[in-house]
Amino acid sequence: LTSQRAAIFKAIYGTHRHLTADELFESIRDSRRAGDPKISRATVYRTLSLMEEGEYVESVDVGRDHALRYEHVLGHHHHDHLVCIDCGRVVEFSDDDLEEVQLASVAHYGFEITSHRLYIYGTCPECLKSGKSGGKKKRRQSISSR
Repeated sequence: LTSQRAAIFKAIYGTHRHLTADELFESIRDSRRAGDPKISRATVYRTLSLMEEGEYVESVDVGRDHALRYEHVLGHHHHDHLVCIDCGRVVEFSDDDLEEVQLASVAHYGFEITSHRLYIYGTCPECLKSGKSGGKKKRRQSISSR
């Protein structure tokens, strides 16, 4: 565990936000004190990849023109995500009824569950209100009519 990797662990476990690798790099760079190790963007990207492989963080693909966002998972209760495809915003939510439906589906098909993630993609209220949704209304209607 290098001092750079320790600084990255500390930074990502010091927040409950979903950060891009660049945002994490910027926060470490901005909070750096004299004597702290210098960290490159490449080190942040490589370390996040290792942390994801070791199941310390999970990435959230927010689609299209947006970078992956990362969140730490140790010590977090299970939750699902709403992801805005326009601005990249990620909202966490938990729903016991939804969890029961998922577990019933697993039992119905005889699966032994090891893990699961649920992402619901759409447009957040702020993007809808500001008109940033970029004409996606037609696609949303076709999905909801299935």
